[in-house]
Amino acid sequence: MPFPAETYPWHAAPWALAQAALGSDRVPHAWLFAGAEGLGKLAFAERLAARLLCETPSADGDACGSCRGCRLLAAGSHPDFTRVRLLQKGERLAGKTLSSDSTSLRIDQVREMIATLSLSAQYGRYKVALLAPADLLVPAAANALLKTLEEPTANTVLILVAARPWRLPATVRSRCQVLGFAVPARAQAEAWLAGRGVAAKDAGGLLGLAEGRPLQALELAGSDAVAARAATFDGFAGVLEGRADPLSVAASWAGDAAQRLRWAAGWMVDLARLASVGEQAVIDSPDLAARLHPLAQRIDLVQLFNRLDQLQESRRLLDTQVNTQLLCEQLLLDWDALARRPGA
Repeated sequence: MPFPAETYPWHAAPWALAQAALGSDRVPHAWLFAGAEGLGKLAFAERLAARLLCETPSADGDACGSCRGCRLLAAGSHPDFTRVRLLQKGERLAGKTLSSDSTSLRIDQVREMIATLSLSAQYGRYKVALLAPADLLVPAAANALLKTLEEPTANTVLILVAARPWRLPATVRSRCQVLGFAVPARAQAEAWLAGRGVAAKDAGGLLGLAEGRPLQALELAGSDAVAARAATFDGFAGVLEGRADPLSVAASWAGDAAQRLRWAAGWMVDLARLASVGEQAVIDSPDLAARLHPLAQRIDLVQLFNRLDQLQESRRLLDTQVNTQLLCEQLLLDWDALARRPGA
């Protein structure tokens, strides 16, 4: 566990809520940190765990980093902290060596965690368990966890981190205090990326790729993803404007159809917002606003929704044995017809 945990400016609001609970001695026995990937939820969970186990918290509410509890946590040997995570090949679980990387959190891991939490806290403070990614708990593990959530031991805090909380049983979610993590404001995200060396001219495209998630955007920096998205939009706009050959564009999309259609779906939603609200609409791809605005003015809104429904159905078909190039061709031919429709 890294120490101190990294902090992010968009965590200010959820951290204030956590601090309020700590300050009023209303710490829930279970927290569920929910939000999209790429927002730093795990770092937040580690920061909170450190604060709970710190013996002399700093004036600003963070762990001090120097007390006995902080030193043990940094060394990975704090007896009152346990972590349930994805295991890697070669690690041992329930007396067996794993032959491959784990893709789920298993019942034996939860049982070991429960056994640890049943003991008294060795340092007289909290016992903390961190489960991440909690949405990968197998059903049996989630059921085993439920008993601990229903009958928590004294001074025990469970922290669950999930990008897809809906995968957790409702019985588990309902017994946790949910703390949501939202995508930060675009200006805040761009400023954070600038502080990590990302050029201003690239930040918008990266955030568009990452759906506004700063950590995801930083991972994409330096890759060819921005150029791929730009080329995809050129084809998308070209077909809607009637100046690009739908069959040629379909051929260029077929090799990575899932990603191309995901981008296209986002742009069509932005077009619907612009066509409905006008220039005041909040869109997911503000870096493309100058090109989306004129498109929105020439497209019939009812037909746009019809094409969006068709697109979403096509995205679902990608999980079948469908011929992806033929699927893209049919989509784009219909969009080409939309572009040429009178009044569009």
